[in-house]
Amino acid sequence: MRMRVKKVIVFLLISLLLISTIGCNTLPPVQDGYLDETIKLEDLNIKGEVTFTISNESGSRVEAMAPRALAKTFMEKYPGTNVVIDESSRSTYETRIVGGTIGDVFWCDSDDACRYQTEHSALMPLDYYIKPLGINWNDIFIGSKGAGMFDGWLFMVPRELSQQALIYNKDALEEAGVTIPSDRAMTWDEFKEICMHLTEEADTGAAYTQVGAQLRVAWQRTWISFAEGWGGRWCDAESKKISLVSDPLVMQGFKELLDACMEGWLYPVDFASQLSNDYRSKYSGLSEINYVFQQMGHMQWLTRLQNQYESAALEWDFTYWPELPYHTVCSEATGYVVYNRTQNKDTAAALALFFLTPEGQEAYHTQTGGTVPALGSLADADFWRFPDDEVLSKKNWDVFVKYPECTVQGNTIVRMPSEISDLFSAPNMQSLFAKVINGKASLDNALVELETKANELWSTLL
Repeated sequence: MRMRVKKVIVFLLISLLLISTIGCNTLPPVQDGYLDETIKLEDLNIKGEVTFTISNESGSRVEAMAPRALAKTFMEKYPGTNVVIDESSRSTYETRIVGGTIGDVFWCDSDDACRYQTEHSALMPLDYYIKPLGINWNDIFIGSKGAGMFDGWLFMVPRELSQQALIYNKDALEEAGVTIPSDRAMTWDEFKEICMHLTEEADTGAAYTQVGAQLRVAWQRTWISFAEGWGGRWCDAESKKISLVSDPLVMQGFKELLDACMEGWLYPVDFASQLSNDYRSKYSGLSEINYVFQQMGHMQWLTRLQNQYESAALEWDFTYWPELPYHTVCSEATGYVVYNRTQNKDTAAALALFFLTPEGQEAYHTQTGGTVPALGSLADADFWRFPDDEVLSKKNWDVFVKYPECTVQGNTIVRMPSEISDLFSAPNMQSLFAKVINGKASLDNALVELETKANELWSTLL
């Protein structure tokens, strides 16, 4: 009898320990983000504490200035709130999402946002909060808001507009007697002609001494603009169809891009290491400043590019992405999402969407780490154009906001399922383009193979 009692007691203790352990690991309930359409700002419970997880890869306090400034302004607007800054490498985010330790609001890009939602159902849609928080949806650049939309819902709030542009060596143009427009984009034909004129070879013809342009050719922001730049439609999500060769206008765009590389005046910097020795040797003596036009893919590149010109005592400026026959300019945005297991959903949603308010944008983009505002109403504002910098304040910042009506999403993940998007990854496109330039495959055959593979896979997906 005494033995039975002991066994029962041991069993109960083990059960209590298990229940306690399970209870400790139980995540908070999922928040679906739903609000009744009658809800107004005063009905929201915007108070209390939220954790704001920001990506700070360098560990520098300067890098965190922009999100910290936004958090400070948010707390001033909403007294009674407390935003706790959590600086964390993005490499830890997925583990923290699964474990429930990620911040209520955290940084990500389009690819990560899609993965977190697709694989972990971890994000809270924010559409229902737009109206009560007074967000002007029509003021957001098309290129920004599209970056955070998945399945028709807003999951990632864009913090910026990242529109493709070029940075160039002004001295090289002046020496060649070339003038480019400052108030409009060069047409593709104009750009080609200028780049060919600027490309110079040594007397032996064995190497280049200057080249017209270098681009990240296999980068989605680059090739998508060409795929759509002649009026073709390479991706039809409604019909679940990819048309790379079957649409001749799409094929024309790819051909123009690859022909430029093979003609020598456009250097594909992102996969040059995969090209033949004969091809690479012609560029081996060049540094970045020997490429007259370079891609300005993101404002975070500015310091590096500015330093390279100024260390060589060269004048430089920005210019527009070339105007293709069907004017397309790829854009993207990174931003912030709300963890759907937040225990303070109204405050978390308000903090994330504060990025889409004029005061939030100004707070963020005035600081180091800020870039180009996501709101059209701020396109002409001075605060993001480095007004206190004697050099930068004189640059042509209009290039980053000039053609909002021509922007298209420069990321496949917002256009198609992730399984299809993966086929168009940078490594895959680099390999495809390298084979064509190296003469190991024709452009037609390479794109037919990719088109067929994508369509066969898409047909199997629900």
